[in-house]
Amino acid sequence: MIKPVKFSSSVKKACFAIALLVGASQSIAAEGVKTIKSQLNFEQSVQELEATLKAKGMTIFAVVDHAKGAESVSIDLLPTTLFIFGNPKAGSPLMKCEQSIALDLPQKMLISENSEGEVFVSYNAPDYIAARHELSGCEKNLMVITNALKGIANKAAGLNQ
Repeated sequence: MIKPVKFSSSVKKACFAIALLVGASQSIAAEGVKTIKSQLNFEQSVQELEATLKAKGMTIFAVVDHAKGAESVSIDLLPTTLFIFGNPKAGSPLMKCEQSIALDLPQKMLISENSEGEVFVSYNAPDYIAARHELSGCEKNLMVITNALKGIANKAAGLNQ
């Protein structure tokens, strides 16, 4: 017969706290993130996103190839590329409404591939960012950005061909 292991109350409390933190971090990670499955392969999605951003007159501030960075320290990471981009015509009015929103600007869009070869396009939901910064008085600008990001993500995912 297997005897149950008895833990002290401090160990039980520590395990409970860790479980809460793990559960909270998993739910927070997805909160406010819009993700769509791409109909294109990874490279095509990356190329389509870059072309779409340029066609829309966006400034691409940086393209971060996280997999390449990980490789430089001998870590094997699935394809993960982040685009950092923006347009002062869209972002500046939001910062005028609530300056702290500059912490979440410029915009970011992630192209990632999972272990099954599925490709995804992800970005921060503008309404989530607005709520985070208690943005008010910029609803029209926010709607324009929301629609633009959705269109850009759909195009990068091969949904608006």
